[in-house]
Amino acid sequence: MSKIYQALKKAEAERTTKAPGGASTLEIPKLIERIGVHKITSLLAPRTLVQRLDVLHEPGSLVAEQFRKIRAQLWNLHGQARTLLITSALPQEGKTFVVANLAIALAMGIHEHVLLVDTDFRRSSLHTWFGLQPQGGLANYLAGEGELSRYLLKTAVPKLTLLPAGIVPPNPSELLASQRMRELVREIRDRYPDRYVLFDASPVLPTTEPNILAPQVDGVVLVVRAAKTPGPAILRVIEGLNGSRLLGIVFNRVEKVFPGSYSQYPYYYSNNEKGMES
Repeated sequence: MSKIYQALKKAEAERTTKAPGGASTLEIPKLIERIGVHKITSLLAPRTLVQRLDVLHEPGSLVAEQFRKIRAQLWNLHGQARTLLITSALPQEGKTFVVANLAIALAMGIHEHVLLVDTDFRRSSLHTWFGLQPQGGLANYLAGEGELSRYLLKTAVPKLTLLPAGIVPPNPSELLASQRMRELVREIRDRYPDRYVLFDASPVLPTTEPNILAPQVDGVVLVVRAAKTPGPAILRVIEGLNGSRLLGIVFNRVEKVFPGSYSQYPYYYSNNEKGMES
């Protein structure tokens, strides 16, 4: 983590570009070079933030195949990263698109079961992606309103279960920091060792919830919107996640050409030297 932070800091000092509106952003190739990436995989994805489950509805597409490649990288960790927090620096970077499609890709494996948990209490949306209408969810369970099984919803994808956010609480950070939440994460990990649990978290910078949840999971995947997310914001996220295991970074909506990459593909996935490696 410290090496990534130092590399990003150096890159920010050496070269920045101006995004629309004057926001300072790191040039993506320079960013990737500085954080010591072992592999970059092009991932075709929509340029809009519409609710698309490409892995489910277009399983033969390139974007679906690239999510399967990310799945393979998780498999290569041999069960060391089964509880994952998917977050972003700022809103509107595509984290829910990533977590929803990654969950489907994992559930399509032969043996894997997946629990998808919506912890973005402030802007919960996963249930709409899967066309579900929940009556409560995680927030209700944490508030002591019944057993967890009451809120678990089956999706159209076999072996993929959704735990929606539930009724939006006035105190989201307090609920996620509660002993009941810590016990839930621990119980899921211990009782279901063959299950992947993916947490869709709120953005790191405007909220405190990701910093509460990150130490409780096996790893964190950060979604960054290329040419939009300010470089200093990336630095603050990594600093804020200090002590947590950053598995990799998803660079969303990349438009510049990477050496050796397919220029028409606007979505890239990369991972640092201590994260997911194929």
